[in-house]
Amino acid sequence: MGEAVQASLPMWTDLQGLEAWARAEFAAVRAEMKAEFVAVRSEMRTEFAGVRAEMKLLEQRMTIKLGAMLVALGGILIAAIRTMPAR
Repeated sequence: MGEAVQASLPMWTDLQGLEAWARAEFAAVRAEMKAEFVAVRSEMRTEFAGVRAEMKLLEQRMTIKLGAMLVALGGILIAAIRTMPAR
């Protein structure tokens, strides 16, 4: 009975081999994750640069539209003042 139990227990060399395999596997996963993070960071930088460029264009367009609305409002006010009867 004692020999059967001892035969089914893992040996020290088996555990060392398993430990080496686990370390190698974790190192491979770590390297893969590091490469993925580098790729994601690069993609994010590119996307953020595109968003910043779009925001600059929108800022310019909004400024022009606001200026045009102010000019139109000024023209409407001047026209309204000119057409008011004198007191």
